[in-house]
Amino acid sequence: MHLLIIPQSATNSLERTVIGPSTTLCGSLYGAGDLIIQGRIEGTIKIKGRLDIGGEARVKASIDVEKSVSLPAHMVG
Repeated sequence: MHLLIIPQSATNSLERTVIGPSTTLCGSLYGAGDLIIQGRIEGTIKIKGRLDIGGEARVKASIDVEKSVSLPAHMVG
């Protein structure tokens, strides 16, 4: 499964996608904006924006981010 996130406007720098705490995604996720993960993702993440991984999130993925990654302080890896 592949999930492609297409921005509504190429000039919208505030584009943000949230994977909520009750959501599980298995597959590939591509996007132009920021991504906030609070749920579970397994697969591939490739985004052009910022990636924020919440403290309760579970991520097992190959990650390619152009801007920055924010991880929970208690993360071990």
